[in-house]
Order: sequence, then C-alpha cells, then structure tokens
Amino acid sequence: IPLVPSLGAIQFSAPSGTRYIFEGDQVSFTAAGQNVVWSSSVAQDNLNGQTGNTVNGRFNTLGQRTIVARTDNGRGGFTSRSITINVLSALARQ
Repeated sequence: IPLVPSLGAIQFSAPSGTRYIFEGDQVSFTAAGQNVVWSSSVAQDNLNGQTGNTVNGRFNTLGQRTIVARTDNGRGGFTSRSITINVLSALARQ
C-alpha cells in the first residue's frame, strides 16, 4: 500500500512511498477544490491541461519535475500548489 504524504491540499502517492519514483511507475496526484487543472514542468508527462481532482501519470523520462495543481478559489481567482518529484532509472530499483 503506497504512503500518501500530504503537501497542502495536494497529496502525492507512489509505489516507493517517497518523492522518488522509478521510470514506468504509475503515480496518482489528488487536489481538493473546484475546477482543478494540472501541469508538469516536463511536457512528455502528458499532464498539462488535464482536469479533475485526481490524475494518474506514468513517467517514462528521467529527471526532476514539478507537478502543479491550480484550483478555483471561488472568488474569481485561483490558488496553486506544487510538488517536485524525481524519476529515477528503473535499473536503479535493484
């Protein structure tokens, strides 16, 4: 069962239970709020523009990236939170 550390209103879970994951691992991100829009600093992650309170991603490129959830604050503006993760080579799993 993966651990779910919390970062503000965004939760991060991964098979490793840390902010380090291995290439090919599936990761779930959850944000509370309305009209959540997701983005990643790495375009190949295919998270940019996804919507909904939960998104799932499979990360196939190595390196550090920042995942951002932007939510409607109910007053005509928005709030955002981010988390930085590192994707390690699957060969490092051994």
